[in-house]
Amino acid sequence: MEDRSSTNSPEPAARSSRSTLSTAIALGSRRGGSSHPPQDSRPWSRSDVDAQMRSRADSALAATEIAVDYYRVGYRLTFPLPVDTRPVDFPRPIPGIRQYPWLIWLGWELEERWHTLHSAQQLGDQAAGALLWPELAGLDGWSTFDADEGRAGLITATLAGALAEFLSHNAGSEPAAYAAALGAARRLLTTSIGPWHRDEPAAESLHNIRMITLLRGAQLAEVLDDDLADELRSAAVQAFRSWLAARERGHSEGVGYDGYLLYHACAWLESSAAGPELRDAARAELLATARSWAELTLPGRPDLAAPLGDTEPEMTFWAAVIVRIAQWYDDGEMAAWIRRFPLHRLPAAALPIARTLAAHPSGPMPPAGTRTHHAALSTRSAGWESDAVAVAMSAARTQMGHLHHDGGHIVLGWDSRFWISDPGYQQYRHGAERDFTLGPQAHNAPVIDGRPQTARRSRVLAACDGHLAIDLTDCYEGLPATARIQRDVWLRDDQVAIRDLVQGIASDAVVHTHWLGGNGLAWAVHSGWARLCDLHRAVWLGTSLGPLSAHDLVRHEGSTGGLTLISTATGPHTRWWYMQLDRSAGWQPPLIEQREREAL
Repeated sequence: MEDRSSTNSPEPAARSSRSTLSTAIALGSRRGGSSHPPQDSRPWSRSDVDAQMRSRADSALAATEIAVDYYRVGYRLTFPLPVDTRPVDFPRPIPGIRQYPWLIWLGWELEERWHTLHSAQQLGDQAAGALLWPELAGLDGWSTFDADEGRAGLITATLAGALAEFLSHNAGSEPAAYAAALGAARRLLTTSIGPWHRDEPAAESLHNIRMITLLRGAQLAEVLDDDLADELRSAAVQAFRSWLAARERGHSEGVGYDGYLLYHACAWLESSAAGPELRDAARAELLATARSWAELTLPGRPDLAAPLGDTEPEMTFWAAVIVRIAQWYDDGEMAAWIRRFPLHRLPAAALPIARTLAAHPSGPMPPAGTRTHHAALSTRSAGWESDAVAVAMSAARTQMGHLHHDGGHIVLGWDSRFWISDPGYQQYRHGAERDFTLGPQAHNAPVIDGRPQTARRSRVLAACDGHLAIDLTDCYEGLPATARIQRDVWLRDDQVAIRDLVQGIASDAVVHTHWLGGNGLAWAVHSGWARLCDLHRAVWLGTSLGPLSAHDLVRHEGSTGGLTLISTATGPHTRWWYMQLDRSAGWQPPLIEQREREAL
């Protein structure tokens, strides 16, 4: 049955396999079965949040095992509850990866479960509290808290953060369980965080693993009033200030991993003695970041960020950060925006704060427009609802690994779907799928004479009044000194015009452009135009350099289902691409003259 409702389901949060979850998220259902995504959620109320918390708690109380989806490599494993010994028996190593981080994905699920139980306990569910503390106490049975590679890492940080938060709010704990959890926390600090910090100071590192480990270790040390507290707090403050300074220079790892880092940073800032001063210092950057993330979401689906770089639908940590920022700075606009985020997609740690936000009247939404972001540009018409149109363009300008070599890559969002898209993830297993997710056929920036981009050196030229422009020349290696590669995008109502300037290359150089349609969409080529359709709406794609053909449609062997339209041009040229939204899913292609394209 088609689901176009505007309700917030109290369905418990869960992660599924990439092959099913990505499709289900794209279609708007955690379990699939819908031909069109739900959209335009109403603002949730406190009773909605309470219902979500209780529903998740019911599932957590009934569970006897915990399932973990390793969607990056296509594995799904399960572990009996409680996880009171450190798991050591995992599948064979992933080819090309010496030690896959199996424990961190387990840590995510455990943290989600514990926050679910803790939230229910805050609502007066004593059974949830009675289950939470024995599970935390079970950590005292772990042989070590180091990450898979044998030193402190993300699993260490995740467990440290959970212990810090729950030990500082210990209502309902049994004395013996509390003592065991406290013992685990002290041992984690002394045997894992302490040696790691002495061997690998992280204060100047912007790498998310090192920063997260430091921040969460500092948080736990402060809660325990440990001898390491002052030293770790000082290092954490220095690291966070370094991150803030780097943001002024454009530092980013994309929405997904910036959100993951800030999820942990905000938890530390909430409890640290240094928190009030740093929250004030970070106010402008954090509010700008929250607005930036909102601008990069899909119209009608605030839970889906534009798939630029490693921005995966499974990772919604950034939404929990927006909840926290809206509360800290009493930002009515961001509170109004995040209250339309589907509750079943919100991390459990954010639900108690969401409950507080929901107690206030919903104010106006933030204005939407054309913006420059740390690693992207965006423009959107009409605002946030599904009828709006959003175009995001990659503009990576730092060399962080979770960003792809995709400068100028365009994503088109409308009607609760990404119509022009890319995989939005990086497969960790070596092979065709990994090659595809990182390669040029997953991105629509020009490939010049067989040369894809190899550097993240986009140069922003314009981002105003529905016009985006970017110079991509320095993203390529081996081009002639006279070469110039530029992409412009104009959004006007239901029309998108794209101009690619390719200058200073050899007259026989072949330029390929790859357009990847969104998940679940059907392609056709009619009268020289390509047509993408979901049986409700359509998007037409045409070019100024001649008609397109169905022979241009291919499926890369690493694709999980999407087709790619590959079009070629030769030598220096100015090429126009034109996209027309068709709200009736008709079969009459646009009649666009060259002068009309240029007038856009």
